[in-house]
Amino acid sequence: MALSVVERISIGAPAARVWAAIRNFDGLQDWHPAVAASPADKANAEGSVRKLSLQGGGAVVETLTYIMEDGGPLPVAGYRSTIAVSADGAGSQVEWRGEFSAAPGTADGDATQTMRGVYRGGLESLKGKLEG
Repeated sequence: MALSVVERISIGAPAARVWAAIRNFDGLQDWHPAVAASPADKANAEGSVRKLSLQGGGAVVETLTYIMEDGGPLPVAGYRSTIAVSADGAGSQVEWRGEFSAAPGTADGDATQTMRGVYRGGLESLKGKLEG
């Protein structure tokens, strides 16, 4: 069964500034509080692979276009996501969208709730960094 999560946030900064803060595939640790490091083998080139080292332990492996090869401690499988920034008056709207299945042994609601928390935590941190 395909599950999905969509989280949005308004940020009081121009879209170009928001995109500049999130565009680098190897820079997730710069704005997401759960990520300690995110080195990528080909920077922002399609097919680049990054290994997210998570705060408190664990790792996630993703391929650019945000296909998660190995969800590590996250309770999902077949994960794909996109993040988009659009102008919203003088500020911006950021949308983070993901599709996945619950990992074996995980309830659909638990997988969805976990990913919603990952997205919300990252977006709120981004907002704080750009508005603070």
